[in-house]
Amino acid sequence: MSMKESELPKKWFYTFVAIAIAAAIVFIWACIKKDTTIMVATGMVAGIQIINVIKWLQVHRKRK
Repeated sequence: MSMKESELPKKWFYTFVAIAIAAAIVFIWACIKKDTTIMVATGMVAGIQIINVIKWLQVHRKRK
């Protein structure tokens, strides 16, 4: 069962935001501890989630 982007429910938006916030917190912690590997990994996760949030908002604003 495949869902189109325009059919993603609002819980996905909240999931994207929660993951982005958690990744940003870990990214900040990694910067403080100067742990480059975790910094890069969580930075990528946060960036991808921010892209997901933006795409979700664009799709759902067009529908209204």
